[in-house]
Amino acid sequence: MLKNLKEKTIKEDNLENSTENKGKNSKSLNKYIKLIILWGVVIVLGIANYSVEKRTKTIKTVFTRNDEVPKETNDKIYIFYPQDEKITNMELIIPKLNSKDELINKTIIEITKKLEEGNFIPLIESREISYYISNDKIYLDLPEKIFNNVTNAKAELLIIYSFVNSLTNIDGIENVRILINNADLEKVKYANLLKDYKYTKNI
Repeated sequence: MLKNLKEKTIKEDNLENSTENKGKNSKSLNKYIKLIILWGVVIVLGIANYSVEKRTKTIKTVFTRNDEVPKETNDKIYIFYPQDEKITNMELIIPKLNSKDELINKTIIEITKKLEEGNFIPLIESREISYYISNDKIYLDLPEKIFNNVTNAKAELLIIYSFVNSLTNIDGIENVRILINNADLEKVKYANLLKDYKYTKNI
C-alpha cells in the first residue's frame, strides 16, 4: 500500500512538473512570438519611413525648359501733335534704348519733327532744346522762336500740349514746366508759362 502511495505521489509530482513545464514553455513561446511580431512591425515601419523620405527628397521633374525668355528689342514712344485744331497721337516703335535720358531725347526729337512737318513751328535744331528733371517734373527749355508761327492762343496751346502729353507718357514724369531761353517767362504770346502742365486729353 505504501508502494502504491509513493507511485501515486510520484505520478502526481510528474503530472504537476509536466503541467508546470508546459506552462513555462507556453509563456516562453508567447514571448518569442511577441518579440518576432514587434521586430516585424519595427522593420515594416522602418521601410515605410525610408520610402516616404526618399520620395520627399526626390524632386519630380515635370519638364525642362531650354529656351531663354526673349529680350525686348524695341521701345514704344507716343507722340502727340496738332491735327484739325485738336491733339492727336501716334505710336512709334523704335530700337531699344539704354536709358531714360535716351528715351526723353528721342521723344523730344520726334515731337519737334512732327511739328515741323505740319508747319506748326519753324525748323529747330536739337541743340536748341534742353531739359532737366527734378522728382516727377521735367523742366523743358525751348527757344522763343518755337512760337514764331503761332497766330492764336489755341495754336500756342496745341504746341505746348504736344510736348506735355508726349513727355508725361514716359514713366516717372507727371508734370512739365516750360522755360524759354533758360528762363521763367510769364508768356511768349498767349499762354501762361508760370505753371506746371499736366497731361490733358482735350485742349
